[in-house]
Amino acid sequence: MSFFARIICFFVIMLLWFPQLSEAIGNIKLGRVAIHPGFGIKSRFNSNLFLEADSSFADGTSESRSEDFSWVHSPLLNIEKTRERGELFGFQVSYIGNDEHFFELTDQNYFEHDLQGQLEFSGPGNRTQLLVKGRIFDTLRRTTNEFATNLNPRAQRLLTRVDGELSHSVTPLSKLSASLGYRSNKFDNIASQGEDQNNFLAGASFFWKFLKLTAMGLKYDFQSIEYTSPFTINIDSQTNTAAFALRWDPTALISGEASVGFTHRSFDDGLNQNTIQYQMDLEYELTERSIFKLKGQRNVIDSTFSNVDAFILTSVDLTWSKEWNSKVESNIGIGYQNRDFGEDAEDITGGGGLKKRNDDQVTLGVNIAYKLQEWLQASADYKYNNTASNFKDTEFDLNLASLALTIIF
Repeated sequence: MSFFARIICFFVIMLLWFPQLSEAIGNIKLGRVAIHPGFGIKSRFNSNLFLEADSSFADGTSESRSEDFSWVHSPLLNIEKTRERGELFGFQVSYIGNDEHFFELTDQNYFEHDLQGQLEFSGPGNRTQLLVKGRIFDTLRRTTNEFATNLNPRAQRLLTRVDGELSHSVTPLSKLSASLGYRSNKFDNIASQGEDQNNFLAGASFFWKFLKLTAMGLKYDFQSIEYTSPFTINIDSQTNTAAFALRWDPTALISGEASVGFTHRSFDDGLNQNTIQYQMDLEYELTERSIFKLKGQRNVIDSTFSNVDAFILTSVDLTWSKEWNSKVESNIGIGYQNRDFGEDAEDITGGGGLKKRNDDQVTLGVNIAYKLQEWLQASADYKYNNTASNFKDTEFDLNLASLALTIIF
């Protein structure tokens, strides 16, 4: 029996068997604390596991795609206490593990761990609020989209992240906020440890509501990146960003935030990089069951490519989410991304010579989910990525398709 036949038979059996259960195990509750265990199983096809160019180059070298099927088993756990209005605190802790087993590239099997949590405090009258978030992420996934594709981007790493934000409503129409953050990115592979870094963040904002559902404000953000390996070729840097922002309440037809400002990034080797910066994360509610989401950014991002310190990232993504009925929902997304490296680098595989790397990336995604029961969901997912570049060994295309069943009690 072929692989596709085995996949189809498995999902047919699962779909026929699970709905026969008369009822799911009830939610576990300890007072106001709800505990939701779960489990997911996914069959996935990856057409280009190492993001290779699949072509020959001027220097006589070549790359070819490595494609494979895999099974992914995912234990899930979510523990939460929702903070009701007037209550002092609420919290949420979630864990998902992804145990992926490949059919042919078995040396790429891995178990990914993702633990996240948040704690929310509120003072009397909800005027003062504190939100603390954290994440520990052990993965083989790539660190950035511009990773040189002639290297194996599946390097084991541990990401640690902590963020805190304190906000206070100065008046009924104005809010002052301050934030602190820390990021740590550590690689297991010695060859990749030049990318190990500590990242410190701080920020402040002031918003004033000049319309019933709309506020305008000023934002300031600081970021310091420190590379920890003595063998790194990367340069430590400090970034300052000032921006003007508009924020719309969730009850508005358009909700979210958009900002535009100026970013100055200084590197310890004396180089500076400046750019106009923008950020947007907006939702437009066409109907109660049809929502459009628009996200985008322009910013200075650290580079792992050649001797280039950083690049300018410009991106925009549009997603349409639709609930067709109480059981079926879908998401369709399209995105564009440009990476402008701005500094000369040697194009080794292109036959030598110096030029400035520039990438254009187009992505497409489609997801359909069907709720078989309140606790059981089947889904199908497809993602496409096409990256074009004037450095031909960094070009690639990727097709990623999956079928999944998820149980959450």
